[in-house]
Amino acid sequence: MNLFGRIAVLVQKHSTFAHLPYLEECCNSLSRANEYQYDKYISHIIRLQFIAEKIDSFAAKHGIELEHPGSGSELYITNLKSELEGFHHQLPFDLNESRMLKQSMYTGGTILTLTALLATQYHATGLTLYQVSLTIPNQHPQPRSMTFCSWRDEITLAAQISANAILTKYIGFPPGEEYGFNNTQWVQMAFALLVSYRHTVTTSKPEQKAALFHTLSQVRLRVGALSTPHVDVNGA
Repeated sequence: MNLFGRIAVLVQKHSTFAHLPYLEECCNSLSRANEYQYDKYISHIIRLQFIAEKIDSFAAKHGIELEHPGSGSELYITNLKSELEGFHHQLPFDLNESRMLKQSMYTGGTILTLTALLATQYHATGLTLYQVSLTIPNQHPQPRSMTFCSWRDEITLAAQISANAILTKYIGFPPGEEYGFNNTQWVQMAFALLVSYRHTVTTSKPEQKAALFHTLSQVRLRVGALSTPHVDVNGA
């Protein structure tokens, strides 16, 4: 359901699975029953998808207003950012616990996949919010107001953290995991690369640039390994 909803957001279509109280209660029931180890993630995946759809709905309904100063868009985006951060802080487990499960992936592959999916989608949702915020012009270009500067800087910093997290998780996946990636995941990867590159090349800190180039090198090696004579001849 989360995948269908994410694709719907990406291609600007209505999600097949609307966020309904009944659906949320069903997810909570599965979590309380705890019949399977990964049931605890379902309600959180649905809640995260709901936040992503709120961001998309806001952009679709108020896209023109975003370009006009004084529309109050900054406040709404700030509230969405707070809601997304609240989702993270209220999780009853570590969002990055997939790293700890990596060693036991052969016995807990499903759990690894769900935690990695939830973490990646959390950061992808943060990038979506950042993308929407780029539409809002600076109301005080000369000089910038401290309020706008702080608001923009906070969104930018959060986006950079999310982009780096997505790339780090991709590099940490088991070899060949990306053979199962769909178009949505590749688009998310590409945007993460763009955001990370955009904000790192402008920095004056050599260590940040070195870290980015190291990450790009690792990503290039992984993507390059997907193309082999066997795959080229027989297809994916």
